[in-house]
Amino acid sequence: MATPRTSSSGFTCLCLALQRSASEKESEMGLFVVTHASLNVPCNTVEEFKAKYVQQELLHDGGFGRVYSCVRRSDNLPCVVKVVSFQMYDIFWRDTPYEDDMYIVMLRYETDLLELVVQPPAERGPLRKSEKQRVFLRTVLAVQILHENAIIHRDLKLENILLKQANDMDTAVLADFGCARVVPPDLGSFSTRIGTTAFWAPEMVSGIDSYTHKVDIWMLGCLLYTLWTGSFPFGRPEHPRWRANVITASWPKTLIDDAHVLDLITHCLLVDPEQRPDIGRIRTHSFFVNNYD
Repeated sequence: MATPRTSSSGFTCLCLALQRSASEKESEMGLFVVTHASLNVPCNTVEEFKAKYVQQELLHDGGFGRVYSCVRRSDNLPCVVKVVSFQMYDIFWRDTPYEDDMYIVMLRYETDLLELVVQPPAERGPLRKSEKQRVFLRTVLAVQILHENAIIHRDLKLENILLKQANDMDTAVLADFGCARVVPPDLGSFSTRIGTTAFWAPEMVSGIDSYTHKVDIWMLGCLLYTLWTGSFPFGRPEHPRWRANVITASWPKTLIDDAHVLDLITHCLLVDPEQRPDIGRIRTHSFFVNNYD
């Protein structure tokens, strides 16, 4: 059985039901809480959380908090809870109304997309092209919601696509918002190089002064390439040619056996960020209307 997955350094984003809950101060800091509709039962105190959930073993202990498995008492629904201590981040949270730990309850997922691509369970076999199309569509829809809400993810990759059921691509969600930020209207760009190095866009690799939400488009191209071929488009960062490959957008196109996929990846992996399509144009690409069944 696959190890259950959680969003251990951020919050889970449901592709079709993103709910933002943040004060004006929190919005400036890039905090946004995303919940599943079936978990829409707020816990205002630790005692209330303990009354509704049974906390179990520790799954992850990191800089952003501790993650435990838990079960909802009312129906035994498997969940995880992320415990964030505000005392650890006093310099950041001093103006918030919170005094104790914050408990964020999320659904627990069976697997992630990387596992299904690299080492799929024997009982289900490799992903079919129609499944790859469906799960990438859900990823694009999630990013579209983020960009429409002035949020940049900055860490799009296979392991951040979680699935509640390995055989159902419609259970896929986008996770891990540890690198995500709300884009202030008066800023619009960032300069911090963050996220997974293998998927960095040329403007991040070259260290120019700033980059925009178009790095997410580049990362979608890398994600689709990896989903389709099982390999990185530009090799691994430790490879001596990796940096040059990224800056010149040199990648092995012959490994892509579908014209629609090749066209979409090619447009996402344009060196000039201004030439890359926005998320709305990606959503209407011919790849999503092609019948792979």
